Amino acid sequence: MTKRLLFIAFLFSLYATPTLACKPQTELEKTYCNIQAKSPNSLPNLQDFRNNNPKMQRLLLKRHAERLGIALPKAPLPKSKTRNNSQKPKAAPSINFTPQANKITPPKTNALKTSASKTKTRKNEHNLTDCVLKKRAIHCQRGSIFKRYPLTTNLQNKALNSGALGKQNQLTLKPAPINKDEQRQYLQDAYTIYIQKMLSIGLGASTMSFTKFTHTFLQSERNSGKKNTPFHERTQQMFEFLKKDKANIGVKSTYTSALPKNIDQCFPLNSNIIVCDNITTNWVFFAQNK
Repeated sequence: MTKRLLFIAFLFSLYATPTLACKPQTELEKTYCNIQAKSPNSLPNLQDFRNNNPKMQRLLLKRHAERLGIALPKAPLPKSKTRNNSQKPKAAPSINFTPQANKITPPKTNALKTSASKTKTRKNEHNLTDCVLKKRAIHCQRGSIFKRYPLTTNLQNKALNSGALGKQNQLTLKPAPINKDEQRQYLQDAYTIYIQKMLSIGLGASTMSFTKFTHTFLQSERNSGKKNTPFHERTQQMFEFLKKDKANIGVKSTYTSALPKNIDQCFPLNSNIIVCDNITTNWVFFAQNK
């Protein structure tokens, strides 16, 4: 119980941050202020927000802006590299190059269709344009492939796989990259691992949203120092506390009767997991074969 209280205190220390008056200095900060006005406390405080580069700021704003119907400012176009005048631009190839054969071969019509079909399928697996929210399940019909994603709940220990609460089941993350441009992908990958591990110990209905997970990371980075534990280690410690609590304390299947209102509140983590949230509640839907 003591460790459980320490874990709760740890979470509160991450989120209990002072707020600043919303006086925007950039277009992204204007969007930040609009979101805060409509949905208070849904984002980190303004100073924490400013400590991030524009790419990370967009990541923090994107889902809330979409949910609230607020347009994000257009991203600046990437700067084109200055071409050396002595180098002639290469002509775009009109046919495929096959390195293995070291020769140019004309593409086959059927191969092009197959390739286009596979590409389209891969893209569809990572968006929800062909999916419908059915209260406690999400149905996705991608061509001839149907997938049903039921809403996950907390599970009793007897329903878990053998060893789920044992030492061998660990939430292991790589150290966060120092380069802030690389942190966006790091967080997306780390969050997917976090959700998968929460499902493995039967806590699918007790997860953090991606926004809160990102808040946790940003607070950890802000307070980083010799005496502070790095984010990846703190996350692992949190998971160990949760396993011990789960082994000794009963859980309800869910702690809320609320459900996501529409598919716009959802996004896919991979081909098997879809998460939804309304800022205060997070829902996890896990794929089931037809």
